[in-house]
Amino acid sequence: MPASAANVAALRAFNRFHTRLVGALDRRILDSPHSLTESRILFEIAHADALTAADLARDLRLDPAYLSRALAKLADAGLIDGIVNGIGARAKGVGGVLRLVQSGNARSYATWVLFGGVLLIVAMGLAGGAR
Repeated sequence: MPASAANVAALRAFNRFHTRLVGALDRRILDSPHSLTESRILFEIAHADALTAADLARDLRLDPAYLSRALAKLADAGLIDGIVNGIGARAKGVGGVLRLVQSGNARSYATWVLFGGVLLIVAMGLAGGAR
């Protein structure tokens, strides 16, 4: 059954009326200083056990750059703890470097242990010679 122009117009009028009524397109939600997207981000953070920015971007279908700016704004407002995010990023970076070293090969592992031992001996020798 094809939609008539009158039915389409009536449906659009209905949608416009109710969109304005509930404030779905307002820049702020419930007279708060935060946008709907910022409120959604806060809700997700509050109700998640472990969450990364990548998880948020995927789950909320947000552009990562936009999400980063929104998270920075929420951290500046004191609503989220940005320090934890920074520590997590650093730990992930160190883990990535260590993952490159791990190859699963016993000979490679032994070489790295030997290399670390030599570095330690050299460092101790330099520290002892500096006295």
